[in-house]
Amino acid sequence: MRKNEFKLISGLEMNRKHPVSFEIPSLLEKEQISVGDSVKLMFEFKKGVERMWVLVTKIEDGCLTGILDNMSVFKNTIAYGDTVQFTKDHVISIMGKRRTSK
Repeated sequence: MRKNEFKLISGLEMNRKHPVSFEIPSLLEKEQISVGDSVKLMFEFKKGVERMWVLVTKIEDGCLTGILDNMSVFKNTIAYGDTVQFTKDHVISIMGKRRTSK
């Protein structure tokens, strides 16, 4: 498999299929996502599925861009720091902005 060969799984679709067992953030929570927030997405690879955090870097016309903030267990597919484009429908969890201590 070539690098960056993956498909994002819609959290909204998973919630529709499994409303009791697959919870996602509310529409209001997703509307409040802003640059600097960390969001969790589901990545589907040829060999399996992995949930990983992405740091949001840009929001434009309903499309979000971020950088992968995890190391994938599926080597040679996606790497820490890679750019990911997605929509709010893909978001399965929101951590919010990172806090730095002084």
